[in-house]
Amino acid sequence: MGIFHNHRPSGSRICAYSVATKVFGEELVNQACDRILEAYLELGYGKDRAKVRMLGCICDLLLKNRSPYIEDLTIEIFKSLRNDDNLPVYIRRDLLPTSCALTSLGIITEPLTSRVKEGERFGNHDATENVPQIWLEYCRRWYDTSTLSPRTRQTDYYQLLKIGRWLFKKHPDIISPEKWTRDLAIEFIADVVKMKVGEWADATKMYEKNLGKPLSPRSKNALIGTARRFFIDCQEWGWIKRHFSPERAFATPRSIKGLISPNPRVISDDIWAKLLWAGLNFTEEDLPHSQYQDLSNRVPWYPLEMVKAIVIVWLFAGLRSDEIYRLRVGCVRWQKNDVIIPGTNQLVSKDAVCYLDIPVHKTGTAYTKPVDRLVGEAIEEWEKFRPNQPPIIDHKDGSIAHYLFFYRGRKVGKAYINHSVIPMLCKKANAPETDARGNITSHRARSTIASQLANAKDPMTLLELKEWLGHRDVGSTINYTKVSPTKLAKSYQDAEYFKRNLRTIEVLIDQDAVKNGASSNGEAWKFYDLGHGYCSYDFFDQCKHRMACAKCSFYIPKDSSKAQILESKTNLQRMLQEIPLTEEERAAVEEGIEAMSMLSAKLTDEPTPSGQTPRELGNV
Repeated sequence: MGIFHNHRPSGSRICAYSVATKVFGEELVNQACDRILEAYLELGYGKDRAKVRMLGCICDLLLKNRSPYIEDLTIEIFKSLRNDDNLPVYIRRDLLPTSCALTSLGIITEPLTSRVKEGERFGNHDATENVPQIWLEYCRRWYDTSTLSPRTRQTDYYQLLKIGRWLFKKHPDIISPEKWTRDLAIEFIADVVKMKVGEWADATKMYEKNLGKPLSPRSKNALIGTARRFFIDCQEWGWIKRHFSPERAFATPRSIKGLISPNPRVISDDIWAKLLWAGLNFTEEDLPHSQYQDLSNRVPWYPLEMVKAIVIVWLFAGLRSDEIYRLRVGCVRWQKNDVIIPGTNQLVSKDAVCYLDIPVHKTGTAYTKPVDRLVGEAIEEWEKFRPNQPPIIDHKDGSIAHYLFFYRGRKVGKAYINHSVIPMLCKKANAPETDARGNITSHRARSTIASQLANAKDPMTLLELKEWLGHRDVGSTINYTKVSPTKLAKSYQDAEYFKRNLRTIEVLIDQDAVKNGASSNGEAWKFYDLGHGYCSYDFFDQCKHRMACAKCSFYIPKDSSKAQILESKTNLQRMLQEIPLTEEERAAVEEGIEAMSMLSAKLTDEPTPSGQTPRELGNV
């Protein structure tokens, strides 16, 4: 007996089941339902939900296809049924999980998409309002032709519609890209520079919070960049004639570029520590539960093992959200033995880390990175619990993929970390979901981890961090790291900038010459100790020969009688005077005789305080 033999459908669902059994016979209908529902349960769905919800959907599919055999079902039957405006909501809602079950049985190649109706482009039809029809046709043609990623194409498509609304408002007579001129492009750039949030936007409420505020430099740059790319493509593809250079006409002004700088938006250490604690202590009580369960029998939509694996990967692996969602089953590899790094005595313990295989990503090919063993343990725990799921095509590289975070026949949603995981962690950690740098999002964890690795006691080098993050070039890595103020202060202190430019020289002061007024009559009273003699030139710190003395008339040798008298005077005061030194002088002090010879040769024809050059004094 099948799953439904002890359960009679109730309510409106009885109509489809009754009609199907009368048309095809009860035995054939029950066989079809049992096969689909067994696959449905294997994907991770609950049995109670299957009995209550799925029967009407299955029977409607069989009736729509005019066959009781599920092998005759196709994805087109699902799409046509979903596009039926008279279809009850409860059946439309169950089409997607039913298609997942048929995909796992191998009857159809892939499940339905999440769109409500076939033929809807992006879901926001108000965006085309006040856009010239011909301009709109070019935008759609560009979207269908461009080889950019779907997400980038969609973003640029809406940006192009915004430009169309600008045309409608400022130049309603210009409705085609063919009529654009360099002067019109300049006018457009000038308006973008002064643009505010909500201008030329569609009728949506997403801008209400910041409506009227100046548009950010990055948003201005993105809008200008979209226009530049669009016109370059239209000209290169031969759609329009080349009337001007888009590269120059739509170049981002320096006034905007100058305001764009790396901004990793690192999460503060105290908040990040709380999130780490919450992730390591995550329990089933912290999970949200399905809205379809009654209060007495509520179960989580995703199992704890899966959610905890996502949490640990997000907190420790430093991955983009798309990379997390596209991890494959078996992505963890363990180091079996301790390894000595070639050319060194440094040891990498087999218990220290594991290796995580990252799939093809935004900027490069697949690669492997070391991560904390906590990541590997959490993933392996989920793999033990994970039900068998059907493989699907990875649209990034076209391969057949067994996704790690795949449950009930579907991959985890793109916004799951932002809309579910982070709020759960913040709630458990009693931490805010927004800080001084904005909302805590999935990508901010990547910047935080990268910055902490760069600021550690034994930090990773920039090249090492580039490889760990999977970047194609170092410039991208710089955008993800931020040196902490304390580390910057310590580095500045260790650089000894002030001490590097100042050196100590011993000075003798003849107090008798000062007290009896002889110094005011021009008699020497201050003597700089050069080691081999003294210099009585008052402006010694400004003399170019002070570290390579040419022995002019201000020079007093230490073996002279005058120098001996100076040394023997009891009322001489020794003091230290700090003199700024040039790079050559520092080299003379620090690198010895060779540098001194070079400095002396450089000053051969430089006049001394007495007016003679070292060549004239015979000291060359």
